Amino acid sequence: MVVVSLSAWVLAACSNAVMDTLAHHYNISIFYSSKTKVDGFWNPLRSWKNKYKDNDKWYGWINDTVLVWTTDGWHLFQMFMKIFVIIAIISHDTIVSWYWDILIYTVIWGLVFEALYKYLLVKKVAK
Repeated sequence: MVVVSLSAWVLAACSNAVMDTLAHHYNISIFYSSKTKVDGFWNPLRSWKNKYKDNDKWYGWINDTVLVWTTDGWHLFQMFMKIFVIIAIISHDTIVSWYWDILIYTVIWGLVFEALYKYLLVKKVAK
């Protein structure tokens, strides 16, 4: 179960890196697109509008709550992150001791997050 827990934890960190990349570096990210259809899902400056359609309160309420993960990339990966964190917690078996496990999981999250956020999810910018 340790492998399941650590794998889910890594995937949660990956999802968090995608969320922060979309929120803070969209224009230089691998998600950037000038095509309106694609841009409307990934671009946080536009995707928030996907929740609302013709000022329909019911449609807006459903998309603001139960189906918010279908409206944009940020919320989709937020849902993935939450699911993977829950899987990691449920399947966790102590590796060394509870305090060493906290350190191990924190270091893994940080390494995975930084690798994706700073290097893999952004396009190389010519200097």
